[in-house]
Amino acid sequence: MSFDLESLAPSLINLIRLSSAVNAKDISFYNSIDPAVKSESTALNQHLIDLLNELLPNAFSITSDQDGQLHADKEEENWKVVSSVLDTLFENAEIALEQGTKKEQTNQTKDEFTYLDETDTSGTRKSTPQSLKIEKPQLLFKTPVNNFETSPFKPLIKTKPNALIPLQESMQLVSAAPDVPEHYENPYSYEIMNQPYPDWILQQQESFDSIPWKECDEPTWIDNPAQLDDLLVELSKCKVIAVDLEHHDYRTYHGITCLMQLTTDTKKDYLIDPLSPELRPHLVNLNVIFTDPNIVKVFHGAFMDIIWLQRDLGLYVVSLFDTYHASRELGLGRHSLAHLLETYVKFKTSKKWQLADWRMRPLNSEMKNYAKADTHFLIEVFYKMHSELVQNPDKLKKVLYESRKVSNRRYEYSTFKPRNVKSANGFSSGAEVVATNQSVPQLPEFKNGLVSVHNPTNLPWSNLADSNSIPMAKRPLLEVLFKWRDEQARREDESPRYIMSDFMLVSLVNAFSQDSEEVSERTVLEVINSSSRFGGSQFVRSKLKELVVLIQDCLEELKQMDTALWDSIYEKKPATTKGNPKDIELAFETVKQKFEAANRPVYDGVVLAKEADNGVFSVRYTRNGGVDFIGADVKQHRLEKALEYLKIQRDVAIDVSEEPVDEQPEQPEQKEETETPEPESGLTSAAPDEIITLRKHQQRKRKQDAPATEKLDTSQKIMVSKPQQKKRKVFEPYKNEGAVAAPKKKRPVTSGRNLIFKKK
Repeated sequence: MSFDLESLAPSLINLIRLSSAVNAKDISFYNSIDPAVKSESTALNQHLIDLLNELLPNAFSITSDQDGQLHADKEEENWKVVSSVLDTLFENAEIALEQGTKKEQTNQTKDEFTYLDETDTSGTRKSTPQSLKIEKPQLLFKTPVNNFETSPFKPLIKTKPNALIPLQESMQLVSAAPDVPEHYENPYSYEIMNQPYPDWILQQQESFDSIPWKECDEPTWIDNPAQLDDLLVELSKCKVIAVDLEHHDYRTYHGITCLMQLTTDTKKDYLIDPLSPELRPHLVNLNVIFTDPNIVKVFHGAFMDIIWLQRDLGLYVVSLFDTYHASRELGLGRHSLAHLLETYVKFKTSKKWQLADWRMRPLNSEMKNYAKADTHFLIEVFYKMHSELVQNPDKLKKVLYESRKVSNRRYEYSTFKPRNVKSANGFSSGAEVVATNQSVPQLPEFKNGLVSVHNPTNLPWSNLADSNSIPMAKRPLLEVLFKWRDEQARREDESPRYIMSDFMLVSLVNAFSQDSEEVSERTVLEVINSSSRFGGSQFVRSKLKELVVLIQDCLEELKQMDTALWDSIYEKKPATTKGNPKDIELAFETVKQKFEAANRPVYDGVVLAKEADNGVFSVRYTRNGGVDFIGADVKQHRLEKALEYLKIQRDVAIDVSEEPVDEQPEQPEQKEETETPEPESGLTSAAPDEIITLRKHQQRKRKQDAPATEKLDTSQKIMVSKPQQKKRKVFEPYKNEGAVAAPKKKRPVTSGRNLIFKKK
């Protein structure tokens, strides 16, 4: 069907003018005064919403907090749907522009890179838009989910292949210690830290080339035990395998592993479905391969993959090689998998499905290709990085050691997570214990009572309170809402973020205080509506009455609390010394001396000594950095000694040979009357009859002083007239301020000379 825009344009212009003539806020007014207008506008509104709902599935992204439909009476929810649609449209436009640019580059020059989404011409996500409506796969598991832990996390393994320590010894419950609750250790901790890597890991290996992306087959999908047995046979033939995981943590409390990708050095790709109720209990059999020290398992950034494998599947990894740590040792600028693929194999992956809901089944071909790309080239990347590391054995050993530490991490429930950084034994993984994020421990001090009293720096909600600058007076309400959210999330097997977003929780805390006059469903709902665009509004609305009662009870209890007592709970204790001073006066004297030392004068960066405060004549610095102070007594001694040398003990006659000198008559000088200073006491004058003859020198002609026409007026003590002296240059920056700069003085031309220039 084609439309003639030129013929439709006048009608559209008139329609726009008519619709804009009526203010949107006036529609409710007209509806209230005219039932006919109300009926027609309601019908038209519903018709438009129905049309939009038919269009939404074609332009909608995978969202996490709306049902994907517009409703007539839910304006806030409708705006969230519209916002999601706009995000998807902008994203699709960006993808289309990238593809267009890519095609132009391919036509102009041969691009050396291979692109993951080269064959994707749709530019849109064809996945199910209503991801919230996906049935929870954990409901079909043979072992039901229990989020209320009453004992430490116990490893899921029943057998221990490739063991150095027997299973029974590895599965012993470790008794509680100070700050370390009872727990089970990582059963493969000793093997992880002590099993040697294969010998070839320290030697140069032949290059490995993956199958080109455009020539490789689709990955093999494995979702039943029979297929898993065949896979184990294939994996046992390998010396290197690449592994990656896809995880989901929004619609479940602890999180769930949704997909496992495997690539072998026989150049085969596999996708394993951990959500299959039939296959899931048998995946623990992969420990035969994963704990074999002769098979190197290549991961990239296995920091959390190790935890997910333990928690969900009971899998442990021995002989891990983490390419993330290899990239750090090689000094690469970036350490992401995408950067490694671009650097070593010229392959550009895509972020299109990075945030997809991997619980969906079946996966479309695009999602399978995205998952396969994470491991398809990883073995080739490993061999190329290994070739560089072998040239520097120390770096290679560092990568292997860091990989051991990553593999040695263990999962634990928050209730039994240790509060220190060390564990009971030398090869334990207790220093790397990971619990579910924002999980409230199921301990009596947290569960008993509305508000608990603890060290505020170690609480699950401390980071949220500090990052949002929640005052101390409102932190009890934050704690109550935080624990309520955690309780609901455990019961419904949802993430705390799905129950109530952090933004909504903080908004509720800031909206109400002890002085709040009214806490009702209306006021609470207003806060929820204003913050619902950040997620977690559907469940909260269903629990609105319960939430209102909770806030009211908390504020009522806070009114009865002693504010001074509450402040004293969080007041930092003063630091005290273990040793009690026996002599109080000595302690005060010590403090006094320290203050006096701080107040001493400083000369050229050196604090003068106390005795130098009075009577210091001079300071002498020694070569070794010391300081000597010369006082008044030394000064007097030196002065007396100098005077003795100045005294004349005998007459001295000096004969000087006189040479003839041409003398010129001098003009008589007019002497000025000046005051002669009296000789200093203690000095003796020369004898009057002593004769000292000096050699005569030719005297230079001196300018004749101007005749003194005026006498010195001693009563006024002002020199009325002075002989003319040559003026000295004095720098006066503000003397000629604002004046025009004088012309530069020229050197006078020499006259009265005969100058002859000769050409050399």
